[in-house]
Amino acid sequence: MQKIGFDQVDYTFCLNNTDQHWNNMTEAIAPQGKICLIVENQAPVALNLLKSKSVTVVWETMFTRSNFNTDDIEEQHRLLNRIAELVDGGKIRTAVTGRISPIHAANLKLAHAKNRIWKNNRKNCS
Repeated sequence: MQKIGFDQVDYTFCLNNTDQHWNNMTEAIAPQGKICLIVENQAPVALNLLKSKSVTVVWETMFTRSNFNTDDIEEQHRLLNRIAELVDGGKIRTAVTGRISPIHAANLKLAHAKNRIWKNNRKNCS
C-alpha cells in the first residue's frame, strides 16, 4: 500500500480467507474505518486489535433476509430484480465460461487443467 501512496485505508472489503488477511486488515485500516467481510473465519478473529481505532466490522451475506425472515425481506426481492435487470441489459455478465459435468475424476482433472490455463493467461495479460 505504501508503494502506491497509502499508509492507511478507510474501508476494507475482504472477499476471501479472512484468517489469512485479518492481521493485514487490522494494520491497514484507519481509525474509525470499516471492514466488511463476506467469508467465514476458521479461527477466532482478534477484535481487540481494532478497539483503539474504533473500527466497525460487518459481515454481509446475501440471504440474511430470507434466512431470518427480517422485516425488510421485500428488499431481497428488489435487489434480485435489479440484478436481473442489469444482466438482461448487458451491464453485468457472469464470469462462468462453461460447465463440466457430471462430476467424476476425469472431469475434475479437466476443470483443474482449464483453471491453470485461465490463471496463466490472466497472469500474462497483467
